[in-house]
Amino acid sequence: MILGIDLTNIKKGGGLTHISELLKVAQPQRYGFEQVIVWGNVETLALLPNFDWLKTAIFPQTQQPFLHFFQRMFFFPNIARKHCDLLFSPGGSFFSTKMAYVSMSQNMLVFEKKERDRFRFHFNWFRYLFLSALQTLSFQQAKGIIFISEYAKHYIGQRLRKDFSDFPVIYHGVADRFLQKPKLLNPKATIRLLYISTISLYKHQWNVVEAVVKLREDGFLVNLDLIGDFYPPAWQKLKRFLAKFPASKDFVRVHGAVNFEEIATYYQQADIFVFASTCENMPNILVEAMRAGLSIASSDYGPMPEILGDAAFYFDPLEVNSIYESLKMMLTSPEKCFEKAEKAFVNSQQYSWQRCADETFTFLQKMAKV
Repeated sequence: MILGIDLTNIKKGGGLTHISELLKVAQPQRYGFEQVIVWGNVETLALLPNFDWLKTAIFPQTQQPFLHFFQRMFFFPNIARKHCDLLFSPGGSFFSTKMAYVSMSQNMLVFEKKERDRFRFHFNWFRYLFLSALQTLSFQQAKGIIFISEYAKHYIGQRLRKDFSDFPVIYHGVADRFLQKPKLLNPKATIRLLYISTISLYKHQWNVVEAVVKLREDGFLVNLDLIGDFYPPAWQKLKRFLAKFPASKDFVRVHGAVNFEEIATYYQQADIFVFASTCENMPNILVEAMRAGLSIASSDYGPMPEILGDAAFYFDPLEVNSIYESLKMMLTSPEKCFEKAEKAFVNSQQYSWQRCADETFTFLQKMAKV
């Protein structure tokens, strides 16, 4: 059998990391696939590993989004059908009635209306609406679907009124470069808080900033590092909050996007990881923080409790006082912090790319034979 992988709509980010790490440890021959063909653009394909069983195929790329969409929807299915027995679409936007394919759910913003509406009338809002219709169609026609959290599987199943019980939840892995044993907080030293995530309307960095301001006013020595790309409207909102608290320039550092290779260094230098998102599918960043041995203060929304269990301090990301109280508890209870960090560190061992690859190819083999 020949397996195809559709990367024609994936250029960077977690989707590309997922496939790249998956293929590094995959053994497709064990599951009956003598060859794997990956379609994508030149830059994406150049980041994939080299194996005898892995073939890459350039799909024509255009700078015009509508033309590219037309090519993907009307030309690509015919190309894929001629060259593979089953297509795996990790981007979740492929659909065809003429060939067998497995889709995948990775972005909850396309399904969670309340979170999507934070972008109301911005370009991204229209984009998410369009993707919602596209992914709904993809999921309805797919031979199988891979979910990456129980939360997403349950939510989307209810939203589409579909029974997804036969489809698996396969968690992503985490790289060993983040590996670091937990350390005990030193209450006499300045504690470094770290929040890595795109500055966006559902990430609520401004609420974290205000909570940190309150901690500083109460005499706690804490600094905050914010790392991630900017979504312009959210960046403007964050700048307004920073201007509202002029003293924050001394203890809040906004680094913007950081090279992927440098991220591990920031984890190593941090003491507490903060995550205030209200919309996630599987938050890979949290798993990285777990593997880095950090004490974690997390949003209690979505799949966060599913991933962290009882190994974190939770808060309501929409309430500054909730964030403040959670962080204050951590700062005044270093032993409890260490205990939860150790538990999170141990739990992170289950998130391996080898396990992800084995479970993915087991399911793909099953779908190819049905």
